[in-house]
Amino acid sequence: MRVVVCDTGPIPHLREAHALALLAAAGEVIVPPAVERELGTRVSNWSTSRPSWLRVERLSDEDARHAEEWMAIGGRP
Repeated sequence: MRVVVCDTGPIPHLREAHALALLAAAGEVIVPPAVERELGTRVSNWSTSRPSWLRVERLSDEDARHAEEWMAIGGRP
């Protein structure tokens, strides 16, 4: 199965369009804890309405380092 690591952006928009299931159809969906926290502030009732198919996983040390490097060169959270 394909693994999809998702940032915050698409989740609220797909949810508003009642199309969040499209993301699940793309594969196994994982978000880092920082994305989960941001969704909690941007999406009403996120803690009680988070889809069961969405997994929250900590980034590996190497992936976290790559994310920090990306942010340092102008990436957005």
